[in-house]
Amino acid sequence: MVVLSSSKETVPVGTPEPGVFTLTVAVIVTVCPVTDGFTEDASDVDVVAGLTVCVTMEDVDRPKLDDGDVLIKVEACGVCHSDLHVADGDWIQLAGIVKKPVILGHEIAGTVVEKGAGVRDLQVGDRVGVPWLHWSCGECEFCREGNENLCVKQKITGVTVDGGFAEFVKAPASHATKIPENLSFVEAAPLFTAQLAERLASLLTEHPASP
Repeated sequence: MVVLSSSKETVPVGTPEPGVFTLTVAVIVTVCPVTDGFTEDASDVDVVAGLTVCVTMEDVDRPKLDDGDVLIKVEACGVCHSDLHVADGDWIQLAGIVKKPVILGHEIAGTVVEKGAGVRDLQVGDRVGVPWLHWSCGECEFCREGNENLCVKQKITGVTVDGGFAEFVKAPASHATKIPENLSFVEAAPLFTAQLAERLASLLTEHPASP
């Protein structure tokens, strides 16, 4: 597991092949033409479409908030294999919905530095995390059954909306989760991947964050 961190926190002991890097600018994924009809890094699908994926690091504008959003200063963001698939453009099921360009990263942990006018449950200074499921409608049949991950209108962090490989990220306050004080940002970030959601729920139950 590799965790990008804006602080000097260390990766938890026992994590295989750890790496900690400083976040200074956004990691952007976009598409660009295949110059010679083929590139070694392009997938077959990309080549057929005449496009390949470009990953760059750029300065970007600070996100602007809607009433229900919070602005989060990213302290750590895990690198999930899903990010690599999005960067490589080889997930056919996501190819048609990936925002272009998009900032990768959906295992986000950081601090609320600004909030929209309609936000009541989170405050500036709160330690929060943002997962793969960026937003769900709460109204469709799947949401009403408690299966938000199947929401027909869902937004996906680092796929359909910008993610956490940047200094700041915005997220709906309704889907940002408080992080307990006994977890460091580096420890918390990887828990926001879908595969570890059950573990995160267990930790939040055992050690709930202060209201």
